[in-house]
Amino acid sequence: MSNKKNLLIYAHYYIPDTASTGQILRELAEGMLDKFNITIICVVPSYLGTIEDKYKTQKYYEEEINGVKVLRIRVPEFSKANKGVSCPSKAYGIMAASKPILGVLEAGSEVRCLIEDTHGGLCCEPGEYDKVEENIRWFIDNAGNSELKSMGARGRENLEKNLTRNVSVRKYAEEILKL
Repeated sequence: MSNKKNLLIYAHYYIPDTASTGQILRELAEGMLDKFNITIICVVPSYLGTIEDKYKTQKYYEEEINGVKVLRIRVPEFSKANKGVSCPSKAYGIMAASKPILGVLEAGSEVRCLIEDTHGGLCCEPGEYDKVEENIRWFIDNAGNSELKSMGARGRENLEKNLTRNVSVRKYAEEILKL
């Protein structure tokens, strides 16, 4: 019979997820096993937007990793069909201000898809220095014109239509109910 106390920790991510918080929590939890019986409640590994098939059949999964008990909760997998339920904070602020976005982002990334789908700015790939320069020059040459204002307005309109708190909560609820 152990005299260790029980410690329940809720965190969104835990190993093997690639989120840094999951890695840090692992070190903390494993480091306290001599004093506590630890259970982590977290989501199934999903940081990169996809979920392994082994985590798609049940609502809950019980695991033990290096002496730490882990209770995982299934969440929706993000795909092109259900993207747009959230918006990274920097882009959110720029769109809220009705400003066009100059993005140096990988093709297919969430923010780049938002910018391209709404025509809310100009994008290019990281490392395309000539294209970065070309896009900056375009912004400078077109400062104050109606197209720049329209880009910003389209971003804001998309934000208000698809990315408000109420819309995001509704979309998340719909995806969760599909599980």
